[in-house]
Amino acid sequence: MLPLPPPLQVDSSKQDRGEYGERLALYFFEHVKAMRLVEANWKTRSGPRGEIDLIVRDADILVFVEVRARSRDALVSGAFSLNRKKREVLERTFKTYMRELKKPPRHFRFDIVEVELPAYGCEGVGTLFYYPNVLLFRKDYRLVS
Repeated sequence: MLPLPPPLQVDSSKQDRGEYGERLALYFFEHVKAMRLVEANWKTRSGPRGEIDLIVRDADILVFVEVRARSRDALVSGAFSLNRKKREVLERTFKTYMRELKKPPRHFRFDIVEVELPAYGCEGVGTLFYYPNVLLFRKDYRLVS
């Protein structure tokens, strides 16, 4: 069983804070939502770079998860920090992942996990906000590229 991540330390780096957010999200999916991890930090191997933070399975649905870890004192919350450029990278990366599967799933969705972290220089635990089935791409989105 994956243990709950320990609280962030006062001197935690930006990378430490991002990894903490992903560990907290994974704990949430596995232990609270009873979903199964398929991939963590899946990256494209060629072409433009892209990464999918978590891919989990919710029964017969493949769930692509974007984790946004932000400080409590950030000007923009994690969910609202997904700008057009980041959504385009996610779409391209998602399509690459699906093309590489031998048998793509019939059902998939996109979830966002926002982790509100303690302010820089403070120690503590994060607060998780979960947004399931988010429309990240155009309304007329098609998997075929």
